[in-house]
Amino acid sequence: MVSRGPSPRTDIMKHEISKLLLRRGSIGFTELLNEMNQLPESKRIGSPSTLSNCLKSLVKDGIIERDVETRKWSLTSFGRL
Repeated sequence: MVSRGPSPRTDIMKHEISKLLLRRGSIGFTELLNEMNQLPESKRIGSPSTLSNCLKSLVKDGIIERDVETRKWSLTSFGRL
């Protein structure tokens, strides 16, 4: 089976997640999913698994972090630059 790799829209979605977190501050997964699905169709996340994959990628890049106690996502100081 051939791995497809990231979606061509992944960079757009990661940028939109970062913009939302910059504007709103800390936000939970469900609220983040709901906000992302309010965007125009070309920027929508679609499924929870797509959002999860984008969040994992942003964490790996050091852009966002998750507070284990509050279970909310926020930008790191590096992500705010």
